[in-house]
Amino acid sequence: MFRVIQISDTHLGAKTNHFRDNWRIAADWIAAERPDLVINTGDISLDGADFPDDFIFAAGLHAELGCDVLAVPGNHDVGDHPKLSSGRQVINPTRRQCYLDHIGPDRWTRIVGNWLLIGIDALLIGSGLPEEAEQTAWLRDAVAGAGERRIAVFLHKPFFLETRDEAAFHYWCVEPTVRADYAWLLDDPRLRLVSSGHLHQYRLERIGHTQFLWAPSVAFICGPALQEDLGGLREVGVLDLRFGDDDVTIERLRLPGMTDLVFDEIVHELYPPLPERV
Repeated sequence: MFRVIQISDTHLGAKTNHFRDNWRIAADWIAAERPDLVINTGDISLDGADFPDDFIFAAGLHAELGCDVLAVPGNHDVGDHPKLSSGRQVINPTRRQCYLDHIGPDRWTRIVGNWLLIGIDALLIGSGLPEEAEQTAWLRDAVAGAGERRIAVFLHKPFFLETRDEAAFHYWCVEPTVRADYAWLLDDPRLRLVSSGHLHQYRLERIGHTQFLWAPSVAFICGPALQEDLGGLREVGVLDLRFGDDDVTIERLRLPGMTDLVFDEIVHELYPPLPERV
């Protein structure tokens, strides 16, 4: 049995103390539990896409966990899809390279027993950057080399909310017109888990042989003023994943002392509105 603790949307930055208590509770628990691996599914930093000091701060705290850590970037780490960012904080090679320099690879594989764990950069999907095609080719090679192993994929934004054929394009998942390019992955009979962050909600749905998992945020929840009802549980926490021979068991944990900070109440303090462009 291989044990992974998944954390997500930690939003760590030097300029705010809002999320430090939840982080410290999670970090102390992880250090005591000593899992085989910790995976952070993005928005590691408060605003590393524009402020590299947030990466330095977040990386230092992750290093204190005392165990193996892997991560994938979120939109606050590398910027968002060009159609969603209004051109103000769009993913680009410079932002991506800053993440690579301070946090580490934005895509990776890890073989553990009968499993191939894969992390990918969800913000490259639909970006049109050359790195998007590079990642797709890399992903195909990684899956092709899995052999008989079961596959688990980790990324920041989910591929979809309810169904693979949903057409709405919005902030909460990858671009639907690009999603079809990943049918080969989602249809792979070895795929057992697709786990994402970004939504600050917990939900677990099994579709066929695959579990689709939304990780809760360690930092905060979004209230109804900023986030519509997506069908998940609005509660902070961490995930305890146990990988067996053929499947993974999943436990959501709300650690004692963690607080459901409501982002709606502090959003303008942490992410003040940018002036209108002229």
